Amino acid sequence: MKTHVLKLGLPVMAMAFGVLSAFGTAPKADTSAALVQGYVDTALCQESRQCSTINNGPICTDLTTGHQVFGKVNPEDPTCEVVLYEPMQ
Repeated sequence: MKTHVLKLGLPVMAMAFGVLSAFGTAPKADTSAALVQGYVDTALCQESRQCSTINNGPICTDLTTGHQVFGKVNPEDPTCEVVLYEPMQ
């Protein structure tokens, strides 16, 4: 009986170990690459804080004033019109 359990159980355990190892070593997504400089006031573009370009729900706001923070399409753009979102924790 013990031999039968080993013949069946050992390959099943080896397969389960392989599957769990594959999922355990999968790399996490790098969300820090999505952080961009945020600006307050779409006309003057005053630097504010780092925000995310990934839409995860909450709109990014300035921590001191509470105003909405926007981003630029290109760093040299004179206006800030890109909607930014709160960075993921």
